[in-house]
Amino acid sequence: MDTEYASMEEEKAEQQRPEPTSEEKFFYWFDNFFATNPMAKVYMLCVVNLVFMVFFAVCFHITGSQGGDWSENFWMGFTFAADMAEDDHGGPFPYAMTWVFRVMNFSFSFGGAFVFGLVINFLSSWIDDRVGGLRKGKTKVMENGHTLILGWNDRTVSVLNQICQANESELEPRYFAMAQNDPTSVPANVGLPIVILADRDKEEMDDELMDSFPPEERRGCKIVTRQGNPIEPKKLLKVAVAYARSIIVLSEGEDPDEADAQSVRCILALTGQLASQGWRIKCHITCELQDIDNADVAMLGVTEGVPEDVVVPVISHDVIGKLMIQCSREIGLSKAFEALLCFEGSECYFSAWNSGEGHYEDGITGKRFADCCYCFRDAAVIGVRFANPESDEVLAINPEGRPFLLNPSGDYYMQYNDKLLVIAEDDHRSGAYAYGPSNNPNTTPIPPFELPPKEPERFMLAGWRRDMDDIVRELDKWVPPGSHLTMFNRFSCEKQIVRLKNGDPAFESLNSTGASASNNLFQMAGVLTNIATLELIQGDCTSGKQLERLGPAKFPDDFPDRVEGSRYRVEEFDTILTLSIDATVGNMDPDSRVMVSMLVMRYISEKRGVMGKTLVAEIRSPTTQELMDYTKCSDSVVGNRLIAMILAQISEDRDLGYVMEDLFSEEGMEMHVKDIRLFVGPDELLSWWELLDRCQQRNFLPVGWIRKNGNPEVSEWEAVLNPGPWNGYDKDQKMRWTGMDGILGDLLIVISED
Repeated sequence: MDTEYASMEEEKAEQQRPEPTSEEKFFYWFDNFFATNPMAKVYMLCVVNLVFMVFFAVCFHITGSQGGDWSENFWMGFTFAADMAEDDHGGPFPYAMTWVFRVMNFSFSFGGAFVFGLVINFLSSWIDDRVGGLRKGKTKVMENGHTLILGWNDRTVSVLNQICQANESELEPRYFAMAQNDPTSVPANVGLPIVILADRDKEEMDDELMDSFPPEERRGCKIVTRQGNPIEPKKLLKVAVAYARSIIVLSEGEDPDEADAQSVRCILALTGQLASQGWRIKCHITCELQDIDNADVAMLGVTEGVPEDVVVPVISHDVIGKLMIQCSREIGLSKAFEALLCFEGSECYFSAWNSGEGHYEDGITGKRFADCCYCFRDAAVIGVRFANPESDEVLAINPEGRPFLLNPSGDYYMQYNDKLLVIAEDDHRSGAYAYGPSNNPNTTPIPPFELPPKEPERFMLAGWRRDMDDIVRELDKWVPPGSHLTMFNRFSCEKQIVRLKNGDPAFESLNSTGASASNNLFQMAGVLTNIATLELIQGDCTSGKQLERLGPAKFPDDFPDRVEGSRYRVEEFDTILTLSIDATVGNMDPDSRVMVSMLVMRYISEKRGVMGKTLVAEIRSPTTQELMDYTKCSDSVVGNRLIAMILAQISEDRDLGYVMEDLFSEEGMEMHVKDIRLFVGPDELLSWWELLDRCQQRNFLPVGWIRKNGNPEVSEWEAVLNPGPWNGYDKDQKMRWTGMDGILGDLLIVISED
């Protein structure tokens, strides 16, 4: 696999678009100028008039008109250009110097202006027709080394924003310095280009981008849109697909199977049809899918090369579901994921530091992975990309032979051309981080602190997702044994059972009689590991009336008409996760419904004397994030933004697909937030290097931290990755840490198995 991948990378590096001719460059500029500048027609008419005036003036001067006086000849040029109906402009004759004839010629120009106006009208109509064609995106794209986006959905703007941030480091030094001070000050079209091909009106795309992502926010990137179906080879060639440095295929449509089928067809067109016509894609393809069952089908669409190297599938629905469950169990984890996946700040980079190459006289080859982690003052080491995954040394710690591992065994000895995955402010090529001497401190024992075993919890899933069986399975891995799950949504108990069974045959064993006389409570022994009982309730989780009537009546003033079959009141749940409620229910926006649900649940709990409930929400739009803070939500997961970050990250580096696969896989290492007391004793002052030593003793790797400073508001917490001068810290500085029960204790962000 690695040999094929390396070969593809070499071909990609060698591939250069043939230099366009001067004529092609001019017409490409001309097309984009008229398609994007509303004043283009006015500018052109002015230039045409000026050119004619100068041309006529030069002609008069050559013939000796007006004694060679340039100002007079320019006057003659103007009257000649403006008055096409008259041919008696005097030329060099003496009477042309008299004001009488000047006044007459000036009056004649009005008649000529009428005729000239007809010509202008004709030209204007022609230009309007021409511009109309340009606005539909019919011209060929003349770009090289661009990011190509195929398709359009509600994540497009977020993806563009992330790619523009990533491209910032590729700006010329003077523009890069401007971007560091003020990204909006970077001139337009000085950065790397991004091309979008989608089967929708070009003017609509341009207008939407102008409203939601104006040029001053694009950090100098040029964004070119073209209308066309991404599965048509002619349309793909029109957007210079063979010269793209990366391709992103966005999922379009609400039906998962239909949308994924369209994505597979697009892959076939890219790797099959174009190859049959003599064109070969030399870059990897990041493909967004909606159903994990279609990932293998997407690989079948690759007709040339190793499918795993060519296509990196991202199952958006599945990733968001796993993120929501993880973030609802570890409050603050969503901030850590956003900080890791965003191109703003520290990012993930792969690099090989072989001994004896260049200035790496004392490189990583032959060193223990655990020791290498101390050799990067400006980066945090978190994983290894193996040069030879099938070697005996790698198989000893990696039996599956995967090309990448997060937090591998510290005793693994680095092989030649192995790459370290680090989190750094910028690529080492820009001098942002470098391999150096070890900063390994004297080992000190970890504190004898262990978190108490968790008691069984009551968990509510409010709302419904089509992969609810996967959500329940994922939740079962995270909750303590003996926990209870309530599912509260618009479907009847019978429909919920049918949908769960359709998704996972294991739910066939659900017993309709349950553990009591009611038929909506089920014992999950033998089906799930940690969730002991499952309760299915039908209702509207945005309705304050129904939320108030959940559970039994306990007080005289309680509402007598309780929700049928509900056993627990809102305030009795330890955690409530509100899913992005289906937009087909009512006329309210999904995010609005989630916010209403969160507000009502918080109000009911506090009214009944229960403060600090753990309420987590799934939201779709990034613009809703700030409003969620006013609901006192414990945490929120912005699905569209996180998926956009993942797509952009993988499009920049194919190997980051392995990182995302590890982060969101059911097995292996994942990112977690841990109680600081697992690493720091009371009144201890520890530096980053000492924290790294303590983490390695627990088989963890530190990524960063969340220092809460006694503030219970989640919105005020900041996830700091790879601490350093760029975010106000020093890895050598010994710091005091706050460890306490509840939500006020500091957290360490780590890579660990659980």
